[in-house]
Amino acid sequence: MLVSCSRQGVERLPSEEDLGKQLGVSRMVIRDVMGELESRGYVTRKRGVGTRINTHIFMAQPRVDEQLDYLELIRATGREPECKYLSDAWILTPEEPVLDETFRTEPGERLLRLERCFYGGGIPLIYSRVYIKESIFRLDYSKWNGYQDLSIFEFLETFCVKQVHITLAELNIVPADTSLAQQLEVSQGTPLLLMRDTGYTVEGEAIVRANAYLRSDILPVKLVRHRI
Repeated sequence: MLVSCSRQGVERLPSEEDLGKQLGVSRMVIRDVMGELESRGYVTRKRGVGTRINTHIFMAQPRVDEQLDYLELIRATGREPECKYLSDAWILTPEEPVLDETFRTEPGERLLRLERCFYGGGIPLIYSRVYIKESIFRLDYSKWNGYQDLSIFEFLETFCVKQVHITLAELNIVPADTSLAQQLEVSQGTPLLLMRDTGYTVEGEAIVRANAYLRSDILPVKLVRHRI
């Protein structure tokens, strides 16, 4: 509804009561939804003025602060997304900085490394390595057909006893080394956006670490910041 209103040039929404009647839901439901939309920057509510649609925020796509998977992120640019599964392996020592005071393993505990590349219109746009703690697995994923096609969240739900409740992302710019340059088909030294995600359970335990390298020359992403 909001997208349709934004495209039609509508600047303000009806009152919560009127919206509830139009959509056949309670005013409390409308209030909760509006609160969520406001927290994501899509609307601004002001007493005595009403609810204003922030069209410029709708136009700011794709957004790195939205909980989109990489296929959705690429699709938001108008390109047809594709994921290519590269490899999986149990490792003790990652080839890149992964373990720190936040994401730690027990002595001798292995990490499962999943390696994938995401394409848009046939062009490699995102190269990703995901590391999952061995201690949270309940099933041997390698005995299941089709595990390569699962998203990370689907993979965790299927094979692990703990799930990600919230993700904290760190952003940085890094030059493409030889391996990254080959995977993303860029020149060595090309600046890439590194999005380093840590997935936490509802209890606050870090169980997943992911490093994703994005080609920002083709896949520009935006971040909506709020004044607190």
